[in-house]
Amino acid sequence: PEASERKTRAFTKSEVESIRMGAHDDRLEAAWLIQLGLGLRPGELLALAWEDVVGSDLHVRHSQRREGGKLLPRDAMKTEASLRVLGMPQVVREALEVRRTEQEAEQAAAGEVWENPLGLIFTTHRGLPMRQETYRRQFLALLRRAGVDPKDVTPHTFRHTTASHLVDAGVPLGTISDMLGHVDLTMLVKNYRHSTSSKVSGHVAAMDGILAANNSER
Repeated sequence: PEASERKTRAFTKSEVESIRMGAHDDRLEAAWLIQLGLGLRPGELLALAWEDVVGSDLHVRHSQRREGGKLLPRDAMKTEASLRVLGMPQVVREALEVRRTEQEAEQAAAGEVWENPLGLIFTTHRGLPMRQETYRRQFLALLRRAGVDPKDVTPHTFRHTTASHLVDAGVPLGTISDMLGHVDLTMLVKNYRHSTSSKVSGHVAAMDGILAANNSER
């Protein structure tokens, strides 16, 4: 028998606004905005380096993972579809500029103990790779500041939220799938094709045009 479909939680619009307010001036504000706006996987986010920021584009080409207990900060992607170049919203670009300035100050404060040979964007205060366990703790702290219930929520919820709100906005599923780095539409339709709204309305404008055209031909 087929397993029951897993329900996926996404942040509501009001929760997104609360999270944005809670993230303001946070050391990881750029990380939260990248996850909200671009839907990166946590491993992809933590593997980002400054060389991946090219103008207004973000090149997603590495992922952090563990192998035999060893942390691999910028490992190769598992699939070619995961390699992608994403245009960044203005708010993300501005947050990254702030992060760059803050990291330069952190490096100056750390002095000789600073270690960041890979040029990672999101690191510890000493420049070391930020582990996903640490990132999750910061994520839970963000939810507390934002007053968002952490039940059934993980850092992956950002990814679900990105997909859900883009579906609601009428963005084509193919575009969303490419943005998330899926091999095909199957994963998107199965796991992200829920809507944050109970009203199905994305078809209205298109059908108005089609029906109006047919009516004019009579």
